[in-house]
Amino acid sequence: MVSYTMLFITSVYMLVAAVIAIDFLERRALREEFDRAAKSKSFLIYLRVFKVLMEAAVLWLIIAFFGQILMGWISI
Repeated sequence: MVSYTMLFITSVYMLVAAVIAIDFLERRALREEFDRAAKSKSFLIYLRVFKVLMEAAVLWLIIAFFGQILMGWISI
């Protein structure tokens, strides 16, 4: 039986992962427009790199959380 805490945490993590996936797909679809805008405003490149690093960190935290549950370090 799955506890409500685990269900809540999993649903939040799934929503975050869905938002990251949608952002990735949007970035691929608008690549030409972004490249055109990045030529005029160079800070957009740094903003994009920072955003990608944040998304990678969030995905790593999600994977690490479930790994800690599987290893028994966190009990829910």
